[in-house]
Amino acid sequence: MILGELNAVLSEKGITHLDTVPSLLMLLDPRSYKTLKRVVSGGEPCPARLKEWEEYCLFYNSYGPTETTVTSTMQLLNGASNIVYDRSTFA
Repeated sequence: MILGELNAVLSEKGITHLDTVPSLLMLLDPRSYKTLKRVVSGGEPCPARLKEWEEYCLFYNSYGPTETTVTSTMQLLNGASNIVYDRSTFA
């Protein structure tokens, strides 16, 4: 139910920017959101499968301390081979 509501809001409201966790992005199809211009993924390790988002929008992998809501680093994924996330590589 919640995923359906999110899909509706992203599509019907013409959302252009989305900042969310990778586990939620794994449930979404990037081809379905024609208005999304920028997607920021952070808060947990970013699976390699999410690299497909860079074909449809500017896709950023971000990192910040979990005890705060601050993003301390961010990297635009544009075909980069090694994406660093919290001392580990792009899964």
